Amino acid sequence: MKNLSAIKYILGMMLVLVMCVGLLAACNSSNNGNGNLPSQTTSTPGGTAQEETTSQNTNAPTEDFDYMNADMSQYMSLDSSVYTNFSVTVSDIYAINDTNVKNYIDGLLKEYPQPIKITDRAVVEGDTVYIYYEGLLNGVAFQGGTWAEADEDPYALKIGSNSFIDGFEDGLIGIVPSQTSKENPVALNLTFPENYQSKDLAGKSVVFNVYIKYIANESYVPEYNEDTVVNILKFKADGDDVIAQFEEHVKDMLLEEQRNAVLAEISEMMLENITVKTYPKAAVDYWYASYSAQIQQYVDYYTQYGITVTFEQMAANMLGLKEGEDYKTALTNFAQNTVKSKMVYFYIAQQNNITVSDEDFDSMVDYFVDYYADNGYKYTESQIIEGMGESAIRENALFENVDKFLFSNCTVGFKPSESKD
Repeated sequence: MKNLSAIKYILGMMLVLVMCVGLLAACNSSNNGNGNLPSQTTSTPGGTAQEETTSQNTNAPTEDFDYMNADMSQYMSLDSSVYTNFSVTVSDIYAINDTNVKNYIDGLLKEYPQPIKITDRAVVEGDTVYIYYEGLLNGVAFQGGTWAEADEDPYALKIGSNSFIDGFEDGLIGIVPSQTSKENPVALNLTFPENYQSKDLAGKSVVFNVYIKYIANESYVPEYNEDTVVNILKFKADGDDVIAQFEEHVKDMLLEEQRNAVLAEISEMMLENITVKTYPKAAVDYWYASYSAQIQQYVDYYTQYGITVTFEQMAANMLGLKEGEDYKTALTNFAQNTVKSKMVYFYIAQQNNITVSDEDFDSMVDYFVDYYADNGYKYTESQIIEGMGESAIRENALFENVDKFLFSNCTVGFKPSESKD
């Protein structure tokens, strides 16, 4: 799996986590201001469809400062001794050894609890049922009303939660899951409320065909064995030695975590020792406007749902300001910190002749294809390039190469973790 320290740089080291939750594409569009991929639509329980909230910087400048072609030494300086032939000490939880491999696997298994499935008794109030359903209006499936069986896990619905329209959950009480199937679902004849948010469905009579796959109120942590590794953790082994290959894979993941922990320490050291001569105004203006646009989108979102909030109030909340603190100053500081963090990477690249090859670029595109696929978004290479912009992808590839340079120039030491004190 490709190391993603370049992405972590943009989402973490630039100090924008407070403002960029879930906005990876927007945050990675630093050079063209247009790094948003096409929006996706998700279904919501009860038969409506809502578009995912994205953060398109519609009010921000369309172009960031051209770091790639600017001489960073005009804006900052950093002694090379800070990032060459130096030592970094991180917690021993990042060391590659048998104990940490076992702890990593134990933690991973806990992230994949398996339901204790019940199919031979009737559903009662308080049960969590796992279902597939299809909503029909005049015999035709309506948008957002279907949770299909194709390649989705069943929808988990707690009976009594009132998550769906009246009658849906009550209609499942008394039904034995094993007596339902995709071909023999429970038919619920229901009516949407007159004041339902979708005018197309408000007051309409519909039929929900529901297949109750199973009831599951409890779960268990799966055992560590070959079957779990292949069928639950979805590890694809090459040959028969599945466990041995998986544990080598875990070591790679531990090395990835070690590398990111080391790079976080390196980043902190560099930022503490950097001397900023002046900030490029275009860069600070870009990020100030970008963050302002993101705040405004949250204001607009709340306003849409009848919640009155001013830009100043939202900025103060998102920036964690105390009473009397000026949001403009705080936003400027955020913008300068972002620019500072970007400049240091370009500076090191220029000072050490670190560049981006076509292979590096293609590798970063492949990473983003895989990243979005893992999160349920299927984009082609051309869509990634068009949506994020070549300059943003090339910048990420450059940061990745800088990280490789930094990691290769340091000696890693380990110290006991706090949990062992």
